Amino acid sequence: MVKSEGDVRILMLNGEILGAMRRKPFKDEFRTNIHVGGQAFRHEITPKEKKICRAIKKALITDGLFFVGIDLIGDKLVEINCVSPGGIPRINRLNSVNLESKVIDFIERKVKQMKGRLY
Repeated sequence: MVKSEGDVRILMLNGEILGAMRRKPFKDEFRTNIHVGGQAFRHEITPKEKKICRAIKKALITDGLFFVGIDLIGDKLVEINCVSPGGIPRINRLNSVNLESKVIDFIERKVKQMKGRLY
């Protein structure tokens, strides 16, 4: 399935969907990673993908994982990238959006909340 359909990277911010892209592997490759030749394509999030995001939302927030990239193959969650979610520049380009401003605004609000609790 990965060789023909690729995978889907969904970026989530504070448990909400921020954006998504489909990645397809280079010929004779099964990995969809861009640095090994995978290509990014525009992707409309499906109802099943939204359901997966809703299912993990509470756990992500509870664990303090506010900005993540989740990888799906078909309708299966295969990876949660929490250290280096990756994908903002490509999703921006594919969808003519500016996702980093939403991430920065969220971080600024979160820091203000934390600062208020520290003093």
